[in-house]
Amino acid sequence: MKGLTEEDILKLLHASDLEVSDEDDSENLFVPENIDASSSDSDEIPVQTASESSRNNNQLKADTLSSAQVLKKKNLSGRKYLQKKKLFKDPFRSSLQYFTTYFTDEFFKTAEEHTSQYTVWKHEKSTKTDGTELKKLMAVNLIMGCIKLPRLRLYWSTEFGYTQVLRIMSGGRFVALRNAFHMVDASCAPGNNNKVWKVQPVLDAVRNVCLSLPWDHVTYSADEQMKQFTGHCPLRQFVKSKPRPVGLKNFVLTTSAGILLDFEIYQGDSTPLQTKEFGLGPSVMLRLAQTSPQEKPGSEV
Repeated sequence: MKGLTEEDILKLLHASDLEVSDEDDSENLFVPENIDASSSDSDEIPVQTASESSRNNNQLKADTLSSAQVLKKKNLSGRKYLQKKKLFKDPFRSSLQYFTTYFTDEFFKTAEEHTSQYTVWKHEKSTKTDGTELKKLMAVNLIMGCIKLPRLRLYWSTEFGYTQVLRIMSGGRFVALRNAFHMVDASCAPGNNNKVWKVQPVLDAVRNVCLSLPWDHVTYSADEQMKQFTGHCPLRQFVKSKPRPVGLKNFVLTTSAGILLDFEIYQGDSTPLQTKEFGLGPSVMLRLAQTSPQEKPGSEV
């Protein structure tokens, strides 16, 4: 097809009904804010100077900080509550500092004694461990809970080995300590019906810190939660309506901000409840309400 010449184009424009005006319609004309409409070169892209770029960056940082301050003022979680009540000296501490608040050096000292006692009683040979090594054992277990591999030995394998685990301890030592770890004297079981007596010191360590939290709310919540667990345990429950249906049932008491204040692991008929004549639900409510301060009447659950 032969291209149109300049004369052909002019003939087509004269023959058409299109009216061309030299005046611009200022109401319908779109002019970008950063481009001068009077510029004669429409293809030129405006270049931002260094000072303008710095001002824009500073404005962006100011807007970001302003948004962060707004979010901080909103009660989106229990963090605002911790900051307001100054439960700890610095509510924004590291994960290790929060961990040591619940599991102190005395806790691991007790674990050291009973772990060595168990290996002597069971194998007539001490593991010769200490509290520092048991802390490393728990650290490896926490890492494995976050970084999951299909086999235990893969954490120490040449191809799939995880560096954080490899630096802490060897695989053989980890297995030996894990099998020997005890918090109580395993050679003499208590006479009561407590089915969680072997891990009772762990539960008490967490519960004692929860009970030390301030009770300065007006409304509280009592409910049951599922601790996800699929291993072998006689207390394992299956609740179809729960997001995590398989695990240990735990009755909890929390504040309106979601902070845990007290809990009780469900053990069936062996659950330590003061009275059971009203049924399980009311009995659990009475059990959790016992820990509330008596000097603050009018609280609602």
